[in-house]
Amino acid sequence: MIRLITMIVIVMCLTSATTFDPTPADIRLRLTPNLYEASTNTIYVDVEMRYEGTKTFTLADQNYRLYYDTKSLSLDPSQCHSDLPYDLYSQVQFHEEIKHASADHINQLSFDDDLGFVNFSIDLINENNGGLALSSDAGWARVAILKFDLLAEHPASIVWGRDKATDEYATAFVEIMEWKGPNQIVPARVQEYHDAQINPPVKEEDESYLSLDASPNPAKEFVKLDLGNPLAGTKISISNASGTIVQQTRSLPHITQMSIDLSPLNAGTYTIKVQDESTGERKQVTIVKVK
Repeated sequence: MIRLITMIVIVMCLTSATTFDPTPADIRLRLTPNLYEASTNTIYVDVEMRYEGTKTFTLADQNYRLYYDTKSLSLDPSQCHSDLPYDLYSQVQFHEEIKHASADHINQLSFDDDLGFVNFSIDLINENNGGLALSSDAGWARVAILKFDLLAEHPASIVWGRDKATDEYATAFVEIMEWKGPNQIVPARVQEYHDAQINPPVKEEDESYLSLDASPNPAKEFVKLDLGNPLAGTKISISNASGTIVQQTRSLPHITQMSIDLSPLNAGTYTIKVQDESTGERKQVTIVKVK
């Protein structure tokens, strides 16, 4: 009887071990300046994630660490929020915020003489049932929105806390966890980080005009748009051959160039339409997406 019980326990352990895959998933992270509000001189930055893998990635807890230039930017935690489903995740929780720190003896980041730091997290509420499932063909998913006040007219950077980039300031970096099963959460592997460059608006007396050029064309993963010199923001939409809009986004005021991620789209012919939000002027161009 004792031997039988022992064998049953061993079989159960082996069975549970085979259902749990400890291999870390590969993801990418990026910060994308999104909406500029001229009336309040504030800018919203998207925190985005993309899964790179052959299976499905179920997002669990997240712990984010960012550094930014406090001469040019001031974070407003009260207006930052999670973009994940409220029934699955907590709201953004801020744990530490540092402003105007002097780190000029390190000289690692360009703004380390007036360094800002913020640590915030988003937690999975139900570890038994899991959270949002991301597939590799889903593209970039927005997980949070951060609001910054613009304090100066020169460009400013927001940098992910990560190895070989901010290790002189702290040894704790961004952590993204994957839900593997009930109460089985493991760290994911962040393969790539995209920092943000904030370019404040230029003076209104500059000449405003809208144009549109797309390159390369045909394009494989990304297409770069030359927008001329729009003083206001521009609405951008991509339609397939049937006229159905498959992507929409917008540029900030005074942005003259931007890249569009085409990787979620199938191969084919698409029309990119751009509209100046101030004048209503429109431009469009046809591109070809190849495999």
